[in-house]
Amino acid sequence: MTDPTVPTAVGQVALQIRDVDASIAFYRDLLGLEHFGTWNDLVFFKTGETRLFCTKVESGRWKPMSVVYFSVADLDGAIERLKQADVAVTNFPAPLHTHDDGTEEWMAFFNDPAGNTLAYMTTRQSS
Repeated sequence: MTDPTVPTAVGQVALQIRDVDASIAFYRDLLGLEHFGTWNDLVFFKTGETRLFCTKVESGRWKPMSVVYFSVADLDGAIERLKQADVAVTNFPAPLHTHDDGTEEWMAFFNDPAGNTLAYMTTRQSS
């Protein structure tokens, strides 16, 4: 029997943003996340079963929070899409770890309009 007190998934991740409209354009229009609500300075997106909660704060109060890692099937294509939109890609796709079975963990890092660090991640079989 599974212990019902043990977490089974991450339900929501929070980020601070500086501009609601720029964040909607970035997360919905560029990254393709489902935008399911804006209430004043609060913006919600959905990616799989996890919600991304963005709250606008004044520039003087803004601070980077956790890095959010998004799984993608086509890492190179996703990064190319960001480059075409002039998004600051801070680390281009690279293997960061190889598992015993030869599966490689690849990641690339970029920034949202507020300056939050985000990442795309995928797995590949080593050649």
